[in-house]
Amino acid sequence: MDFVSRAKALLRRQASSAALVIVPLAAAVSAHAVPTLPTTNYACTSSNTTLSPGCSGGVAQLPDPGNNLLGLEFFTIGTLNFLPAVSGGGVAQVFMQVSGNQNEAFTGTMPLAYDFTLTGTITSWTLGYSVSQASGAGTSGFINVFGSGSGLHTGTAAFPNAVALVATGFTNVNFLLTVNYTGSGASVTIPQNSIDFNAAAATVPEPSTAALGSLALALVGGWRLVRRRKGFLLVRSKD
Repeated sequence: MDFVSRAKALLRRQASSAALVIVPLAAAVSAHAVPTLPTTNYACTSSNTTLSPGCSGGVAQLPDPGNNLLGLEFFTIGTLNFLPAVSGGGVAQVFMQVSGNQNEAFTGTMPLAYDFTLTGTITSWTLGYSVSQASGAGTSGFINVFGSGSGLHTGTAAFPNAVALVATGFTNVNFLLTVNYTGSGASVTIPQNSIDFNAAAATVPEPSTAALGSLALALVGGWRLVRRRKGFLLVRSKD
């Protein structure tokens, strides 16, 4: 058997061995579902004000920041304008909520973050976070964050206690933003990466994921090395 035939046979054996290793590892990675906050049954409402062009927003899943829980973020679509019920100002409230069955149990701290912009003459605002389960299941989380003034408001917070969510329990996740203002009107803009539950941060790959990546790189490197040697020898044989 010449060198080219031996090289091809070696590559076939490597590919077969890699398949045997990668498939079990991938199965092990996907076997355990990560606890995930629900993003279904989204609702947006307002009180003490009329919103123009309406209560328009959405919700998106956030990656696991390292505590084994996929969080979520609320945001508005564009700017929501508060139309005062009475001339001279008022109190406006924006409420967003999602709900659904918890896929897996979770117990731990839940970092929070906010990023929104207010316009108008803002005397004060309160942002309330809430996570709870129906029938008193688990351990709920509640916290209020306070501020004042117009412009960009950003920051982080955390529930004062560990949150415990039981598997299959009906879970509600919501926030309530209350804005006190004077004058003819005010507005709020909540971009994505905004009102966050289990705020995302840079993550480190899990050992099983890192092992898969390292194995793939090693196989690619080995293939290139063989190809370079093969090409070099073929060129030499033609001289």
